[in-house]
Amino acid sequence: MVLLFAFTLLPALGGFSLDARQAAPKQYMVVIFSTGPKWDHAKPFGEQQGASTHSKNLQRLRAEKLLTVGARYSDKGMVILEATTEADARAQFASDEMVRDSVFTMEVHKWSPFYKGCVE
Repeated sequence: MVLLFAFTLLPALGGFSLDARQAAPKQYMVVIFSTGPKWDHAKPFGEQQGASTHSKNLQRLRAEKLLTVGARYSDKGMVILEATTEADARAQFASDEMVRDSVFTMEVHKWSPFYKGCVE
């Protein structure tokens, strides 16, 4: 009975809160970039139309702590964003010139890690 009273009284007195300990888990989306129909195969990435603004957008996402990890593999690029919905993730690239102008195509999928670790 005393324990039940303590759990009821502590939050009211500014003590710990059960709600604070049970914060909603972060949600993520994986965004995959592939070369699109406007990709110029004669040029490296840095010379593609919109490469500079694409890189600045990725820098913004890192600064806002929304970009968890990014990588290139094969002829694709991939980023993992903290985002609640596919629409939220797509909105982060709405003004990205490379996506908008079809230099890249973009796929967005929910990403649900089942094993937490770190990438350095």
